[in-house]
Amino acid sequence: MSWSKITLIGFEQFLNYENKSLFDGLVLPEGIDLEVLKSTIMLSGGEFEVLYSNPDFMRDQIGYWGQRNYRTFDKWIKALNIEYDPLYNYDRHEEWTDEGSGTRENETSLKSESSTTSDGDGSSSVENTRSAFDSSDYQPHDKTDSEFDNHSETSGEDESSGTLKEDTTNKSEHSGHMYGNIGVTTSQQMLQSELDIASWNIYDHISDIFIRDFTVPVYE
Repeated sequence: MSWSKITLIGFEQFLNYENKSLFDGLVLPEGIDLEVLKSTIMLSGGEFEVLYSNPDFMRDQIGYWGQRNYRTFDKWIKALNIEYDPLYNYDRHEEWTDEGSGTRENETSLKSESSTTSDGDGSSSVENTRSAFDSSDYQPHDKTDSEFDNHSETSGEDESSGTLKEDTTNKSEHSGHMYGNIGVTTSQQMLQSELDIASWNIYDHISDIFIRDFTVPVYE
């Protein structure tokens, strides 16, 4: 006995005639390809009967479904993209800062001496000339001669002392990275766990959730 049913593929093809898709409102985290996911869903559950009979209603619900599961899918893809050495079971990063402060005192003493001596002698002559009102020539009027002798000497001594205080602050930063196998698990066991993770396919898991939520997964 057979009966007609509305399948996932049938709904998608119906909407494609109107240039629409069941997945128009589905937004996925970065790193998950929508086309690959659509292909995986259709391959795994395209022949199953849809849970909702209205294609537009189902398209809207798929968009809300994506929003509801966005954080879960984002956690999955980020966890799968973590870089690590599968044979190391110890990976520790440390950062620390050393700080200190204090006051430093220095006793200072300053003494200076200075002396200056200057000697000099010389002479000077000043002559004044005048012109009569009826003459164009200048004639000597008076003249002054002088001589000088100059000697000066200065000396002095300065002395000062005191305490110089200086506030100091010291800061140093360090970091360390310790990693490897500390022996609680064998390398073979860790390798097997890595192979198990590698076989975990994110597209298959999202597809399984989609088929569970939007189809009637009955095999004939």
